[in-house]
Amino acid sequence: MKSPYCERAIGDALHHRNALLKFVSPNNVGLTGSHECGFYLPISVWQMYTPHAPVKGRNNEHAVSIVLQDGRRTDSVITWYGAAKHEYRLTRFSQKYTSVIQRHTSSLASRTATATASRYMAGTR
Repeated sequence: MKSPYCERAIGDALHHRNALLKFVSPNNVGLTGSHECGFYLPISVWQMYTPHAPVKGRNNEHAVSIVLQDGRRTDSVITWYGAAKHEYRLTRFSQKYTSVIQRHTSSLASRTATATASRYMAGTR
């Protein structure tokens, strides 16, 4: 059975000629009680989502606009935690979208990028 969300994610990846795929974990959406809420992003492809290279000893933030599969938009931040950790996270989702993202825990998420905008799409189970 085809999923319109999956078809859109594939179309976006083909259009932008790149994609970052990951499964949304309970820790990513704050369901574990951890203080590390936010989507962990791999360091190896940092150029896809931020202009800030990973620098040990320094934190950086980069504002992005997130578009969910249903077209809703929220302003978020890509944060490099280089002072105390060594990781990137996508954080600051609007509280009104938290339940939407939590419903998609264990779902596949994709992210494509262009030079002027970032998009993050949560898939369906």
